[in-house]
Amino acid sequence: MKTVFIVDDNQTNLIAAKNALTGIYRTLTVLSAAKMFQISEKIQPDIILLDIEMPEVDGFTAIKQIKTDPNLKDVPVIFLTAHKDEEIETKGFDLGAVDFITKPFSTSVLLKRIETHIKNDINLKETQSSLREVQNAAFLDSMTGLYNKNAYLKRLSDFCNEKCMPLGIISGDVNFLKRINDSLGHNAGDRLLAVIAETITKVLPQEAFAARTGGDELVILIPGGGKSAADLLVALISSELDKITDDIIGTPSVSFGTAEMLHPDETYEEIFALADERMYEDKIRRKAVRVG
Repeated sequence: MKTVFIVDDNQTNLIAAKNALTGIYRTLTVLSAAKMFQISEKIQPDIILLDIEMPEVDGFTAIKQIKTDPNLKDVPVIFLTAHKDEEIETKGFDLGAVDFITKPFSTSVLLKRIETHIKNDINLKETQSSLREVQNAAFLDSMTGLYNKNAYLKRLSDFCNEKCMPLGIISGDVNFLKRINDSLGHNAGDRLLAVIAETITKVLPQEAFAARTGGDELVILIPGGGKSAADLLVALISSELDKITDDIIGTPSVSFGTAEMLHPDETYEEIFALADERMYEDKIRRKAVRVG
C-alpha cells in the first residue's frame, strides 16, 4: 500500500483528506512541515500533500527543503491551497510541485490526482532504472564486471586533477591467458579472468577505479594514494591470488607495474608508459623464475 503524507495546520482539512484516502492508501497526517521531516527519517512517503499557508514553515519554504532532502527530493508534491491564483501556481511549479488541488477538494478529484502522480512516479523510476542498466552495460566489462576501456577513457580526466594527486597508477597484464585459451579452451580463460577480477574487487579500495582495457590488460587508478598505495595494493592482490588453487586454471597470476602522477600538469600517458614498462619487467622476471 502506497504511503501518503498529508501536511496541513488545519485539523479539519487533515481529517477530510484522511477519510477520503483511508483503505486505499496508508496516510500519515501532520500539522507542520517540521513534523513531516522528522517522520520522513523513519517512513518514506510515496507522495506528499502539502498545504501552502502554514505558520512557521509555509509550503513554499517546505518544498525547497524537500528538494534538498536525500530521502524526499524525488517524492511528488501536490500543493493544497484555498486560492486560485496563477502566480501562486507558477511559483509552486517552479519550486518542483507536480500539481495543485484547491480546497475544499472533491474526494474523487483528490483520489484521481494522487493515483495519476503515483503512476507517473512509478513509470519515471522504471525508466530511470532501465537507463541506468543500459549505461552500466555500456561501461562494464561483461566478462569480469570491472569497468571497460570506454569507461576508463571517459573517466580518466576525472582522475587527472588536483584533488586526486598523487594518483597511483597500476598497469596489469594477466599471465598465461593465451596459453590457457589455446590448451584448455576459452571457458577456462574466461574463468581465469573472472577469478582475477573477483580478487581485485575484493581488496580494491573504495575510492579506486579498476578496468579491463584489453584482452589481458588491466588498469587500476588510486586517487590520493600515489605509488606507495599502488605498490601496497599490488602486493595485496598478488598475495590473495597466490592463495588460490583452482582445479582448472591452477593459481592465477598477474604481472604489475606501478607509477604515480604528482601534478595535473604532468602527462598521464608518459607516466602510465612508465608503469607499463615496469609491468613488462615484472613479466620478464616471472618468466625467468618459471624457466629457472
